Amino acid sequence: MSKKWIVLAFSALLYLGCGGNGANGNLSTADQTQGDGSVASPDAKVTADIVVPTFDVQTTFDSVFNSPDTSLQADLNVAPDLGVELDLSGAIDAKLGPDGFSDPDLTLADDLGPAEDSTDLPDVAVVPDLSAVPDVVDHPDAAVVPDTKVEPDVTPDTQQPTGIPSLGGGTHLPSNVTIEILADTSNTTLSTPRDLAFNPMYANELWIVNYETESMTILLNVDNPDAPRVHRQTATGHHFLARPSSLAFGKLGFLATCHETAIKTQDTTPADFMGPTLFTSNLAEFDGGHGGHYDMLHNTPNGMGIAWEKDNVYWVFDGYHSSLTRYDFQEDHGAGGSDHTDGIVWRFVEGQVKRVAGVPSHLYYVPSSALLYVADTGNNRIAILDTTTGTFGATITPNYDGSTQLKVDNATLTTLIEGSTMKMERPSGLEIHDDVLYVTDNKTSVIYAFTLQGKLIDYLQIHETIPSGSMMGIALDKSNRIYLVDSTGNRIIRLSPK
Repeated sequence: MSKKWIVLAFSALLYLGCGGNGANGNLSTADQTQGDGSVASPDAKVTADIVVPTFDVQTTFDSVFNSPDTSLQADLNVAPDLGVELDLSGAIDAKLGPDGFSDPDLTLADDLGPAEDSTDLPDVAVVPDLSAVPDVVDHPDAAVVPDTKVEPDVTPDTQQPTGIPSLGGGTHLPSNVTIEILADTSNTTLSTPRDLAFNPMYANELWIVNYETESMTILLNVDNPDAPRVHRQTATGHHFLARPSSLAFGKLGFLATCHETAIKTQDTTPADFMGPTLFTSNLAEFDGGHGGHYDMLHNTPNGMGIAWEKDNVYWVFDGYHSSLTRYDFQEDHGAGGSDHTDGIVWRFVEGQVKRVAGVPSHLYYVPSSALLYVADTGNNRIAILDTTTGTFGATITPNYDGSTQLKVDNATLTTLIEGSTMKMERPSGLEIHDDVLYVTDNKTSVIYAFTLQGKLIDYLQIHETIPSGSMMGIALDKSNRIYLVDSTGNRIIRLSPK
């Protein structure tokens, strides 16, 4: 056979082996069956979807302080006011008839609205891990795209600090902080101070309650040693600012105080006729007594701490009844008034917290979670009350104001921090600032910093500056400096980073 016929025969065999469509090289229909039994189109082309990951990194900074610059306010001489509160217990029957409040099936969540279930707190804080970002999405069809990851911003401004700078930055050494005596009896009228708080209307204006003289000392500008220091005291303060243990600012222009006393403060009212007082923060009106008070409710003798919730609503550590009590003044009665009948009082967890005489038990309310953080001094712990839990129970007696007063049963109170596990002995001051929980130990003169889940961040002991039994209230300013009450030393101490 000639070479020509051999070539022709070989070409024919190739044609038949390729299914007949050798001209365009397509597979026959029988050969296009896929692994899953489906049939591909003769003209189908294989394509791959390339998945490119995208990352959106955004940082938001909330401005917390947006108040006007501190202005110097003149000290006004306020004449003593002899106003007297009234006992309206006879009005209770008309006020607390058969209404929805006595329904045992009515829960607080119906009134306070839903809130996060934050009582099951983890042992450690959940911190996002930004140490690595995947190169590509983990998908079987993903194509490898070169260098698409976004590295996190690791500039010094965004690094988490080691510890708290005003507590020594994790060193626990007083030598690594600046300790100043901001105020004492040489330049103020401090007299057994118990608590302190900044006026949100003026960021540098610090108010301090004095237990011994039943008065208020006000530093108009903590950064200006030459700024005026105002003192407010009046004869009627023996009732309206009686033995103050604590204060809390509320809605703009108002604050409330709580009082550690269970004796008669007026000739015409009984010894247990005591509770929180609502005051104006306007220094042209505030006198520390009847004339500057805008409301008062009377069901908490031996009040040890106070915290603002919203509007004219405050929480009180009731040392007399070993409870946490919610006071809603509702609409205030105006300066120097006496009508308290619109008030609403709810007493929670009676018998579950414990007072230590002479040592405030401070509180802080977190609106986003509706949780109340509590320095439970007598039980040596930091506790949390879920304020949305519980059901209304019996009415509270006596009811001196003729207002709505009810016990709340079965509310959830949990222990966040057992003091003994931290070598804590007598927690007193309590503040939350930038999502950090600060606690002062009255016995050991240690300031602790925790996450809101109870994980220890930092601590500092300054017993050589503030002796045992003297450290009480705590506050922080916009620069994260720490202000402390040295009660027996009649001083205000400030801690700053070095």
